[in-house]
Amino acid sequence: MKLKRWEYGLIAGLILLLSGIVYAQVSRSEKLTIGATPTALTATTYLRARYAFGVLETAKIRWTTDPNITIIGNTLGLPLEIGQNITLDTPDKIRNFRAIRDGGTSGVLQILYFD
Repeated sequence: MKLKRWEYGLIAGLILLLSGIVYAQVSRSEKLTIGATPTALTATTYLRARYAFGVLETAKIRWTTDPNITIIGNTLGLPLEIGQNITLDTPDKIRNFRAIRDGGTSGVLQILYFD
């Protein structure tokens, strides 16, 4: 079942509410294309964000927040399937995030940042 954009926002809000993390509003967002080379989040976009929530819109990717792991090819990192989400709950995880496509098609990752 494919979710609509507003449903992603509703799910993100419920996750934040249930986890006890309260943020007044989304401070910024970005849509990243995750290709064949490791991709980081855009520092000028996330600035001082303390929390990020992402949803994969197209094509599988692999990702990590461990600065000791270098993603090469598609053998390392955690898998993320279309429609699944990720939560980056510290500034270090946001800063250290890296992703690469898992297969021949680039993925599109929508990220919301919270201060």
